[in-house]
Amino acid sequence: MIRDEPQSRVRGFTIHRYIAVGVFNTLIGLGIALLLSSLGVHYAIAISVAYVIGFVVSFFLNRYFTFRSTGKIAREFAMFAASTAAAFALNEGLAWFFVNVAQLSDRVAIVLSVGVAALVGYVVNKMIVFKHI
Repeated sequence: MIRDEPQSRVRGFTIHRYIAVGVFNTLIGLGIALLLSSLGVHYAIAISVAYVIGFVVSFFLNRYFTFRSTGKIAREFAMFAASTAAAFALNEGLAWFFVNVAQLSDRVAIVLSVGVAALVGYVVNKMIVFKHI
């Protein structure tokens, strides 16, 4: 059991790094989307631009900082891209719903949809993309 203890401590730190990267990346994406929206950019375009920037930042931070991965970059990139695409679709769909059905403002819709997509993205990346960690 002594051999398992250090691995357990490493996993604990991995979780903390993942949360820190997620918060950092979510704040960057949210900031970009809100800034663009305040400049008059349509909410869907604002979210799209924020996702592209967030995708690149998130992949490299998670690969090298969070998980310190030495796995096949092509596989991880493809899996990460698929999970990000799914989160993007969820984010856009929720934002559309919040603006057009719930009649919320663009900014409130962005905050809510980004929050939900971030939570779903965490679960997917933890359970599927980087599950070998």
